[in-house]
Amino acid sequence: MIFRQRAHFFFLLALAFFVCNASAQAPAKGIADYQVGDTALSNIVATAELVVIDREASAALREKEALKIPAIVRFNTNATDEAVAKLRAAFAVAHEQFLAAVTAKFDGRKELTAGQINSAEFREFRLAFQNSNKGFPVTVKLASAWAAGATGGEIEQQLIERLRGLLAERRLRGEELPPEVRDGPAQVRLLALANSAAAPPLDELEKVGTLVPRFSLKPVSTARNDAQKRQQQPKGDRANAIFLASLIEPNCTIDLELTRQLRAKKTEGMWSADRYAAGRMIVRGGEVITPKVKTVLDQLASQSAVTELRRAPWQPIKYWPLIVISLSTGLIIAGLIVFLLSRRLEPRMDAILVQTSGSLMAGEPRALLGDGSGRVAEGEAGGASA
Repeated sequence: MIFRQRAHFFFLLALAFFVCNASAQAPAKGIADYQVGDTALSNIVATAELVVIDREASAALREKEALKIPAIVRFNTNATDEAVAKLRAAFAVAHEQFLAAVTAKFDGRKELTAGQINSAEFREFRLAFQNSNKGFPVTVKLASAWAAGATGGEIEQQLIERLRGLLAERRLRGEELPPEVRDGPAQVRLLALANSAAAPPLDELEKVGTLVPRFSLKPVSTARNDAQKRQQQPKGDRANAIFLASLIEPNCTIDLELTRQLRAKKTEGMWSADRYAAGRMIVRGGEVITPKVKTVLDQLASQSAVTELRRAPWQPIKYWPLIVISLSTGLIIAGLIVFLLSRRLEPRMDAILVQTSGSLMAGEPRALLGDGSGRVAEGEAGGASA
């Protein structure tokens, strides 16, 4: 029992010593321990000059400056040739369909006489063909040439020249400008590229592209309306005017992805920073820690730690709380070991006392020193004989 009581006392003493030292040496809340949403326990001021990057303000600055960089516009240098190719294809299809219809209507004849071409039957035939084949305007002049066996090449060439004139030196875009272009500068950077050509690297864009006024990019609908008005001057040419206007497509495309990449590259080095002079108030006690204040506190804590590390020599006395806690932990472990050993030794001592209690008498201390029942009996016999 004595061992067990001592072990209990030793263990409880070490545990109390550890708890008292650990609680007494619990560090106070430091600057870097504050989190967003916490309340400042006291006023915090800058101990030295700080330059703190404001990430939200930096993002707003980059966005503002990016709108000052002209947008990238791809000018399709093949647009006119593509429109002419569509005209030629439509002309060839209409020619083939017209001859097939003539053959079916006029007893297998592909070429008609002048009398047949000038007849009311032919005029009705042309109107019926045009109503069922609206992809290309087959005018009276063109129908007469095809019916007479001519290819109509002269008429086709005239249409091509008129189409080229409509597209010459015109920059045509879609109907709406994206906000990234509309809110940007009054100029855009024009890249003259074929339809499938790859754009040059970002570093070469400003060398290759040409700055042009943004208003020089006209909506394609405006160009189509102008084409119809201009081409309606000749009498009976309305069908050709409508067809040529339908071939006008935008030859300028806003390259938003390339614009964003260029703007990001040119503004990536722009930062917005706040300067805090030494002694300036960062946050007052009772105020809530905002993300901006948290950034300032982290930088203040980092700068303070570096400054303290550079100036202050190593002082072992500062580490005494850690040493005390380590010793307390060792004492607790030692107490546990003693406690466990006492539980193993206590039953043996109890058994010895119970075994010898029957023969233990006053004036006979040697009975306790015997190592077996034989020696004790011999001692008793010797005493009796004496």
